[in-house]
Amino acid sequence: MADHWPGHVRRVGFCVLLVVALVSVGGLVVHADDDPQPVPAAYYGEVELNDEPAEPGVVIEAELDGDVVGSIEVTEAGEYGSPAIAEPKLQVNGTSDDEGEPVTFFVDGPDFDRTDVQSTDPDEVLWESGDLMQVNLSANVEFEEQLEAVELTLDDDKLEEGETTTATIIATFDDGSEADVTEAATIESLDPDVATVSNGEVTAEDPGNATIEAEYTEDDSTESDTAELTVERVGPPPLPGIEQPPQDLNGDGLYEDIDGDGEFNIFDVQALFNGLYSDVVQDHPQFFNFNEDEDPEEVTIFDVQGLFNRLAAW
Repeated sequence: MADHWPGHVRRVGFCVLLVVALVSVGGLVVHADDDPQPVPAAYYGEVELNDEPAEPGVVIEAELDGDVVGSIEVTEAGEYGSPAIAEPKLQVNGTSDDEGEPVTFFVDGPDFDRTDVQSTDPDEVLWESGDLMQVNLSANVEFEEQLEAVELTLDDDKLEEGETTTATIIATFDDGSEADVTEAATIESLDPDVATVSNGEVTAEDPGNATIEAEYTEDDSTESDTAELTVERVGPPPLPGIEQPPQDLNGDGLYEDIDGDGEFNIFDVQALFNGLYSDVVQDHPQFFNFNEDEDPEEVTIFDVQGLFNRLAAW
């Protein structure tokens, strides 16, 4: 049978059949009753914490029906987002069911807990798809105290060999408060030959000057301080030509071990005789008073004789 349909009629018929075929295949066409995702609302504005501009790093969150639906970080003090088209904003995603629902705001930061925003301008923010509006935020937050400084003090800054003193470290915080953090701090001597530290107690070891350092860390903040300690010799310094200082071997206050070798013998008598008129000996008569004079002002040959007699009875 001859085809009597004009060419343009055949083309229309083909298109109708193609559309019918596509509609019959699921997922290839969008049905008219599909609900497209609404355009987010977008907010920007000023933000204050305790009546002061919020610092960079503060995060602002928005909630709808108790769910967090958007957030933005403050990058410039006191401001979040921008009305400019290409600039970031607090985008709040919602559904058609959220139209007209109130938006609530929260702030969170590195030095305070997440807190609800108590005041907005305008007073009420209702979510509308595609909204672009300025919303100023104000919240009262409880900041965590921040460490500002520590101070190290010694009960005594001058000690004699063998004596001890106690170190105390007081921390000062940005809210003006103070706390004794001695037990939590690290304390060390930068001159351990002169003084050592153990459990906050400083012990004088040898004559000289020592720097004691304390360091305390809280959260991500570390502060330190130093104190100076002078250790003085209990007995006389070494006599000329002798490396070691004299020693008091029996604790009576007289230093019979003149050469400091830990023994008392004839060489000590000889050493005192050789150094009798040195400044070391004459400046410390109380340590070489072997003649047992009352309140001696100088060391004499009689003290050398007294040392010899002490050796004979040792």
